[in-house]
Amino acid sequence: MSKDTIVNSKFYHRMMMIRHNKVFDWIFSIVCVAICAAFYALAVKVFVSPKRLLAGGVSGISLLLGRFIEATGWLKFSETNIAGVLTLIFNIPLLILAWKKLNLKFAILSSVHVLTVSTLVAFLPNNISEIIFQKAWNDIGILDAALFAGAIVGISTGICFHLGGSSGGMDIVAYYFSSRKQITVGKLNSIINASIIIFSILLFPKDGIDKALYTLLYIFTNSLTLDAVFNRNKKNMIHIITNNGEAVSKFVMANFYRGVTQIDAKGAYTGNHKDFLYVVATAFESLEIAKEVKKFDPDCFITIIPVSKVYGRFINKDIH
Repeated sequence: MSKDTIVNSKFYHRMMMIRHNKVFDWIFSIVCVAICAAFYALAVKVFVSPKRLLAGGVSGISLLLGRFIEATGWLKFSETNIAGVLTLIFNIPLLILAWKKLNLKFAILSSVHVLTVSTLVAFLPNNISEIIFQKAWNDIGILDAALFAGAIVGISTGICFHLGGSSGGMDIVAYYFSSRKQITVGKLNSIINASIIIFSILLFPKDGIDKALYTLLYIFTNSLTLDAVFNRNKKNMIHIITNNGEAVSKFVMANFYRGVTQIDAKGAYTGNHKDFLYVVATAFESLEIAKEVKKFDPDCFITIIPVSKVYGRFINKDIH
C-alpha cells in the first residue's frame, strides 16, 4: 500500500469519525439553525415590516399586536421591537410542549430558532432596509417584498426542518397534532391566518385591502417554497440491502417505530445471500433513518424513493 493511500485512508476515517461525532452534529445543527433564523428575521425586518405586510401564525399575531401597540402610542417602541418580545413570549408554552411531548433535539433547535428570530427582530435597527439596499430600496415595491420575503422564510424554514428543528409557533402545533385526526392543523392555521388578515383590515383601514392581499401572496409564496424544500407530508419508500437484515430491522423498529418487511435476496454478481428490507416513512424520517442505519451497518446499500400514495395502516406519528 502506497504512502498516499495510507494518508487518504486515515483522512477518510478521521472525517467519518467527525461526521458521526454527536458533539459535532449538535454544533453543526445549532449553527445552521441560527443562520436560518437570522435570514428569517432579516426577511421580517427588511421586507415584511417596512412594507406593512403581515406574517402567518404566531409571528403574524405578534407583528399585528406590535403594529397596534405602536399605533396607540402605549409604548415608545417600534412594531418589530414589540413583536420580537411577543414572539418569544407566545412561543414559550409551545417550546415546553415540544420538550415534554415531542423530541429533545426538536425542542432545542426550535428554541434556538425562536430566540434568534426574537432577538434580531427586536434589536436590529429599524432602518436596516436602507442600510442594506441604500438608494435601491426605493425601487423595491411591495410585490417584490412579498415574493422575496416568502421565498427567504420558506427556504430557511425548510432547511431548519431538515436539520430536525422548526421555526416554532404553528410548526410545533402541527407536529404535535399530526397523529390526532380530530384536529386538522391545516384548517386551524388557515383560520388563524384569515383572522390576522381580517383584523389587520379592521385595525388599519388606511393600509387598504391591497396590503392584505399582498400578505396572502407572502404566505402563499412561503408555503410553496417550504413545500419545495421540505414537505413533511411526503412519504418515501426506503430500500435497504444488507447482510444483517435481522439486526437492522430490529434497529429501525426500535428507534423509529416503523414497520419493516424483510425479503430474501441474492447478489447477481457475487451470488451471495442478501437481506432486502422495505420501509415506508415520512420525508422527515427518511434521511434520519438512512443516516442512522448507515452508522449501524456501514456496509449496507440504501435507496430512498418518493411515493405519491400510501394505502393501508400508515400513521403520521409524533417525532421520536
